[in-house]
Amino acid sequence: MGALFRQRISVVSDLCQCVENLKASGRKVYAAMLDRDAVSLSSLHCDAGTCFIVGNEGHGISEEVLAASSGSVFIPMEKDTESLNAATAASVFMWKLYSELN
Repeated sequence: MGALFRQRISVVSDLCQCVENLKASGRKVYAAMLDRDAVSLSSLHCDAGTCFIVGNEGHGISEEVLAASSGSVFIPMEKDTESLNAATAASVFMWKLYSELN
């Protein structure tokens, strides 16, 4: 409880420029989405510079943001299961970062 108040949060007006700035600083920025080039989260190695973008459930991530990203990643799921909502998917990505960094 209260972890939100210990997190650094940035609000940006231009997400594509933010992604470019993150990459310029040496970070990898992955768009969470299903596309033909997406890699499985289970096979992705994360380090302290790894970032994930999670789009909303209605519109997802724009083509421009995808193009600016280092690549795309998906959460592997069992056949015939529904997709996760954005909050649940974000928590899976945060767990991946936590588990690889600790």
